[in-house]
Amino acid sequence: MQGLPSVAPAQGSADSVACFYLRVGRVKVSVAADRFIVRTPVGQIDATSGSVFRVRVVLDGSMRVESMAGSASVMTRARQRWTLTPNQSLSVEPDGSATRAEVESGM
Repeated sequence: MQGLPSVAPAQGSADSVACFYLRVGRVKVSVAADRFIVRTPVGQIDATSGSVFRVRVVLDGSMRVESMAGSASVMTRARQRWTLTPNQSLSVEPDGSATRAEVESGM
């Protein structure tokens, strides 16, 4: 894992929820809790148990999310919500604009 991790349970929830803030770097998440949330400078990714996804945040603040198993819900700072299924990715720019793409197998 690369980045600046900070894992803590989310407050106000009876479910098992873990949170992680990634300012810059990359991480691959295999969700074992009921929910797992990764927060970044341009949005957040929320996934449920059994989901697997990758997140990369670069110095300019842009982010790429790739779903590998299950689904991942991405909310941008601009309040746009995207749902990614396996082999889909989403690139989010610092201004909040986002582009969804299909991921080639074997990446």
